[in-house]
Amino acid sequence: AQAGPPIPFVPQAPFDDPAFGDLVLRSSDGVDFYVFKSVLVLASPVFRDMISLPVPPSHMEAGVGGSQPSERAFSGDTKDGLPVVPIYESRAQVLDSLLRILYPIDSPKLDDFDFDITFAVVLAAHKYEMAWASKIAQNSLSTVLSSASVANVLEAYIAAHTYGMKNIAHQAALELLKFPLEDIQAASSQQRALTVDSLWQLVFYHRRASKQLESFCAQDIDEWGQRVTKVYTAMDRVASGCPESHWYETEMEIWSSLHK
Repeated sequence: AQAGPPIPFVPQAPFDDPAFGDLVLRSSDGVDFYVFKSVLVLASPVFRDMISLPVPPSHMEAGVGGSQPSERAFSGDTKDGLPVVPIYESRAQVLDSLLRILYPIDSPKLDDFDFDITFAVVLAAHKYEMAWASKIAQNSLSTVLSSASVANVLEAYIAAHTYGMKNIAHQAALELLKFPLEDIQAASSQQRALTVDSLWQLVFYHRRASKQLESFCAQDIDEWGQRVTKVYTAMDRVASGCPESHWYETEMEIWSSLHK
């Protein structure tokens, strides 16, 4: 049987009531959310600039993150007497998740979502410079990456490398160690945004880490804790552009992560 059309997203409280907003955010798939400007302004300097610019609505545009795509602040449309701001790059579920992180209500469990949703929330929070939302979303993405496909992990690595999200780039590079290099190279052929430089760094990192582990496994297992730490530190230095920090609290966790 053929699958039916997707079920339209319906906003839930508090974003479904014009009494609880002075602005309407319209997602890329045409779903409207009633929000308060004050929440957006406090959470995002990008939204603050977009909303406060004294420019006629038909000509108002605000750049987002330098080279990132721009948003037209006001579309000129109104709904229930409130101005409408189109959010061209975020579909309804992503926008809903982002707003629920910002509002003093129960936050969404991004860990339970699939990679596409969680990753889109990370990118949106980064684009709008929402520091708190970025922290929450990136923590969830770290969990989601552990069970993601090689293509998804590579996609996260590319975006993180492009937008300077070093924590995610580092996490994705570590997760990619679980996959054969041939699989990574095959997946890279489908990634148009992957530059030769970033692919070379990733391949070099993968090969260097493999050699370090082969060397370690050939040695006596006595004093393994100190050796694992040395292996991990060497791998950390190889990951160009990534912070030299340990992501796991114990050496046992390091060992387990490298042998999944």
